[in-house]
Amino acid sequence: MDIGFGEAIRVALLAVLRHLPSWIVGRFYPDNKVAANVAVDLTSVRRIDFRFSGDIPEILVALRVTNLNPFPVQLDRLVVDLWIGQPVVKNHPVFVDRTVGAYSVDPPVVWDSGVLNTHAPVLIEFQLDELKLASIRQQVQGGRLTNNLILRIDAHGIALRRAWSKRNQRIEVSTDELPPLHLGAHEFPDLTTVQPGSIARSVGSS
Repeated sequence: MDIGFGEAIRVALLAVLRHLPSWIVGRFYPDNKVAANVAVDLTSVRRIDFRFSGDIPEILVALRVTNLNPFPVQLDRLVVDLWIGQPVVKNHPVFVDRTVGAYSVDPPVVWDSGVLNTHAPVLIEFQLDELKLASIRQQVQGGRLTNNLILRIDAHGIALRRAWSKRNQRIEVSTDELPPLHLGAHEFPDLTTVQPGSIARSVGSS
């Protein structure tokens, strides 16, 4: 099988790095360079899902991790803010514990969404209380949001036996890229009838 020159260089570099102590490789890859080569973004399929009909309404976000370093990196946790016109959930912790191989994307561009495997997306569940649902409902016209959905992500992990962090990654999804919202009256109780102190606290910290 014929491979390109760039791919041949990459394979040769990986072979060399596997036999070098991590402290030597680390001299060429300081923590800020490792972090710069890691990106967290939305998957290409089933990126965002609004689930408002269950007992606990929630917004699901599916993420993938890209590692452009010539060695594996471990992603330990994320801290995520969700904005829709205004802050909806802030400082939401997500514990991941996932290792992403050198020069790879996890999950790959093509993955079997019907099989639970190590290449499933990183799923974030934002559980919403009545007040947050009401604020979202005010931004819906014709079954669609009138404001973009914005994620701000801090990623933290380990590579070459050292901690790395990449802060303030921003993902913005325009209203026409978001799925429609089905807003039934049963999904959004009339807040004028809610007794003081009866509104559930959001799972995400505010």
